[in-house]
This record gives sequence, structure tokens and C-alpha cells, in this order.
Amino acid sequence: MPVSPRLTALLLLLCASLGANAAQSIWAPQSTAASRLVGDYRQERCPKTPPAAYTGHLQLDSKYDQRDPSKSRLVARQSKDTQRIRKQVQGYIGGLIKATQVFQRTQKANEANIALACLDQWL
Repeated sequence: MPVSPRLTALLLLLCASLGANAAQSIWAPQSTAASRLVGDYRQERCPKTPPAAYTGHLQLDSKYDQRDPSKSRLVARQSKDTQRIRKQVQGYIGGLIKATQVFQRTQKANEANIALACLDQWL
């Protein structure tokens, strides 16, 4: 899955706030409308509780039929285990994307800080 430049910039912004012991970025600081709204987001609470960490196996069934020589035919159904794991992982990624979108689109400092708090607490 390709990472958008905006998400990359947001992640760099989050990494920059880790403290003096963190490595120095090779990228020049960039001021954006959203970054000007950022306050001390670590004091905020994310209204949505992060999902429990998944610690099981990641041996998922392929969505392609492995008996097909070209591996281009989709499997009609995947195992319940694969469906359950994919749903949990997609929910987690979806929550991160939603918080990122809120941060990028908001014009309110409070919403920007809550979105960053959610990203911080979920990651």
C-alpha cells in the first residue's frame, strides 16, 4: 500500500516530537495549516479506544487461487480465521487513516490535537 506524502509528513511530525534523544531529521521543517494548530496533544485523550493488539499469527490465506498457474483467479471464500484477522487489521489501519484525515482537514486546534492524540495512543 503506497503511503501518501501527507501521511509521511504527519508521521515525520509525530516522530519529531519524541524528544532530544531522537535522531535529527534530514528534512527541513515544513509549516502547514494543520501544523500551526498543534499544541500539546499528549494532554488530550482519544475518544476512541485503540483496539487490542493482535499478537497471533499472520499466516493468512491468499485471496488468489494457488492451484491456478497464473495466480490470477480469486478464491470464492477464505477461512474464518483469515477473515477475522483481516477484519481486525483493517479496523486498526482504518482508525489510523481516519485520525490522519481529521488532522489534515480540520481548521480547529482542539480537533487537530485530539487527532494527534489518537494517532499517538493508537501507535
